[in-house]
Amino acid sequence: MKRKLVFLFTSILLVLALSACGVSISSGKGHSTYTKDHNINEATGFKVKSGIKKVNFTLDIKNKEGNFSWEVTNSKNEIVWDGSLKGKESFKETKAFPATEGNFSLTIKTETAAGSYDFKWSD
Repeated sequence: MKRKLVFLFTSILLVLALSACGVSISSGKGHSTYTKDHNINEATGFKVKSGIKKVNFTLDIKNKEGNFSWEVTNSKNEIVWDGSLKGKESFKETKAFPATEGNFSLTIKTETAAGSYDFKWSD
């Protein structure tokens, strides 16, 4: 429950930050921990305004056990980045995507997994 509240609070802050950005997504970040006794299937969205050329997205995952997967979709609902980890694995990467006006989304799914992840996006 505590993890859900942290994720909800982070998501609310993200939405508030985005609503004040004008023509830029500027930047945003989030952190969450997850435990094997609670599987998650959660999405976090952010809005890209017109005039933005690219979106940079960093994902840093420290999976201790279980299955962890992610999916980033662009404003056309096309999957632009996805992947998964099994067991004890770590992953950190930054990708740049062409920006299209609208909503991008990060979806995280876990199955009997424990660990933590951080994400950061910027224009």
